[in-house]
Amino acid sequence: MKLLRTCILASALIGIVAGQRRCFVPNGTNRHDLTNIGNNKYEPCESNGHSMCCNTATGDKCQSNGLCWNEGGRVSWRESCTDPTWQSPKCLKLCVSDDAATGTDGGPMTGSDVVVTKCGNEDVFCCGNDQEARECCEAGRGVRVVNGQVVAASSTTSTQPTFATSTPDNEAGGTTASQAAVIGGTVGAIIGVMTLAAVVVFLWLRGWKRKARMVQPTEPTQVVTDDMEDKNAAYDSMLPGSQHFDGPGTQYHLAELPEDHSQPG
Repeated sequence: MKLLRTCILASALIGIVAGQRRCFVPNGTNRHDLTNIGNNKYEPCESNGHSMCCNTATGDKCQSNGLCWNEGGRVSWRESCTDPTWQSPKCLKLCVSDDAATGTDGGPMTGSDVVVTKCGNEDVFCCGNDQEARECCEAGRGVRVVNGQVVAASSTTSTQPTFATSTPDNEAGGTTASQAAVIGGTVGAIIGVMTLAAVVVFLWLRGWKRKARMVQPTEPTQVVTDDMEDKNAAYDSMLPGSQHFDGPGTQYHLAELPEDHSQPG
């Protein structure tokens, strides 16, 4: 029994370590093997295929542009990727040049996470922060990022950097893509049910009105024919005291009953 528990615990630990070893810095080093790992925990932003990773232990949130947003420090990071070669299009190749600046741990950028600064309101970023990022943005050397890809260098127009006031693409606590899909599906289902209910009520009312018209009593209709009119006229001429004139020059006398002269007994 004790051996079984040990095996289960070992399997769980192996699974955790295997899951953590999916994130790599640009030079191919496992992010959890670096000396500055501490209590940090890097997890992939997507469950299927390659994706960028963010440090969930410090509260970093995955953004749609491939960066990680830290709400506490109000800064964005380029962190690690699940592809050790960094050849996947899901790996954001931003700040991966060792001759541009140093990484956050004092080493080259290819071997560590790198804090980045957004230049103005555009999706243009410079490596580093504070004075380094300010000089980069003002000189127009920022790099444009669209849908998690570095598309081109920004224009030479200088731009003032935004630091603590910058807003991420999908700020922490906002609606994620999966939450949006669930909300959209729920709203669609509600609309569908309401539409179906309206159709059922409409059909029921129409059927009820049709049945009401079918059972409604109608007034009897009397049909008078020419034959009935002739018979009625002949009957009227036979009644006592009736007079009938066929035309001018014809005279008719009314017959009177004889008087009764008999006397009682």
